[in-house]
Order: sequence, then structure tokens, then C-alpha cells
Amino acid sequence: MKISIIGFLVLIVTGGLVFSQSINRAQYIDIDPFDYELQSKQAAEGSVRKYKSTVIFSAQAGTTYFFSSLDRGTTLMVEVTRRFNPMSFGQRVTIYYTATKNYLDSLVLDDIDYENTTAGPSANRSNLHDDSASSVNRYQYREIDPFDFELESKVIPNGSVRKYRSTVVFAVQTGTTFFFNSLDGGTTLMVEAARRHNPMTFGQIVTIYYTATKNYVDNLVLDDIEY
Repeated sequence: MKISIIGFLVLIVTGGLVFSQSINRAQYIDIDPFDYELQSKQAAEGSVRKYKSTVIFSAQAGTTYFFSSLDRGTTLMVEVTRRFNPMSFGQRVTIYYTATKNYLDSLVLDDIDYENTTAGPSANRSNLHDDSASSVNRYQYREIDPFDFELESKVIPNGSVRKYRSTVVFAVQTGTTFFFNSLDGGTTLMVEAARRHNPMTFGQIVTIYYTATKNYVDNLVLDDIEY
């Protein structure tokens, strides 16, 4: 079967559109991946939002791409629906993506700007909380060792809310989740941040103030940090 020259050109143009889809980049809100993680928890079920973030390319697994924030503390996992130019590990790019809330967010990669490697408002850390002038009433928090907290947590009734403070060793941050070890290294506390805190280094000793809410197991929210 022969295809006319005009028909062949139409196929090329039509096929080319698959790989050169355009988006309106002005519709995308500039956001740091950590701030996106915070916002995603508050997003309404079924909501659709458009974001852009300057990030570092980490890896590709089939149609799933992994990017980390510039401070490497937060990872974004996004799905692609078309081909993009290959990237190398550690390459900085700005990604445009759509988040759809269905219990958890599903992220679809809409576009990549390979030239823009400098974050805009998403890199602004002026919204860092000044933990030295915290509004949290630290006297409301009972001091406890992480091991003793674990013991107490087993016998606390469902629905109970308690406030604790513990002197611990910072281990790692994964998005909005922070991991701290007890001073003897035998117990780990996993706490969720509801806002930004000043960055910490591995092994740094700090005192954390956190709220524990029992719902079969304890959910811990990080309220404050004393450095």
C-alpha cells in the first residue's frame, strides 16, 4: 500500500505532536517539594493542582521518574505519559507536573525545562520558622526518654493526646518525615512535620517537642525543635 507524499507529511506532523505537546506554564505554581508535601496533606479529595519545582534528577524506572529537592531532603515520584529527553544523575531541571488527590496524590509529569536550573520562589527560605522564638509553650511538654515513650505508648488508651519533649539525635529527613534516635541509639522516633524547621545535620543532638495522638498506634507530630 502506497502512501502519498502529503499523507506521509501529515503522519510526521501528527506523530510529532505526540512528542512536542505544549502546556501553559503560567498555570503552574512554583513550589518547593517540601512545601508541596505539606500542602498535599491538606488538599481536598479529588482536587487537581498544577505545580512547578526546580529539582535534581535521581533515577528513572520505566515510566516513573524520581527527582529530589535541591536540599535532597524530599523526593518527588512522578509518572510520564510521553517521552522526554534523557537526563543524567544529579542534573538540575525544572519540572511541571499535575497532582491529583485520590486518598494520596498521583503526580503526572507534564513538561521539563532543561535550561532553568535556578529555583525561583520555591528556593526562598524566608518562610523558615525561627525556632529560637517559638510560640509553642514548651512547659506543656513532659520530658521523656524515647524508650520510655515506647513503653507508655503500649498502654495508652485510643484517642489520647499527649505532649512530650525528648533529647535525641537527628538521623534523617524524608520529605515531611523526620527520624530521631535516642541518645543510646536503641530507639527511633518517627515524627511528621507540619511546617518547616531549620535544617539539621546527621548526628546533631537536639530537643524535640512533639504531640502524640493514639489511633491504634501513636501518630507523632513535630511541634518544635530546640537546637
